[in-house]
Amino acid sequence: MMIKKVYRPTLESVKTHSLPDWYDDCKLGIFIHWGLYSVPAWSEVTWELGAAPSNEEWNTHNPYAEWYLNTIRIDGSPEQEHHYKTYGKDIPYEKFVDNFTCEN
Repeated sequence: MMIKKVYRPTLESVKTHSLPDWYDDCKLGIFIHWGLYSVPAWSEVTWELGAAPSNEEWNTHNPYAEWYLNTIRIDGSPEQEHHYKTYGKDIPYEKFVDNFTCEN
């Protein structure tokens, strides 16, 4: 019978986690994530992280596709304009579920 270790959201608990033997010798690590924003896969090309002049400017002209849902909610944002032009004003973000198949 295998006993599963339960970790708590504390630094002390996480420090008790042991790493697999291969971890210290690993030469490459990749973290891949995707979500509904992968369907339109679009964002305005602007600046690098931290280079925006203000929070408002950053939110309105965010260069990360992961922020698509937030940015299309801002009236006049490039993402909103792209969304309306490409998908229409009547197509909500949640409609991307139909095309998020993860097949390829």
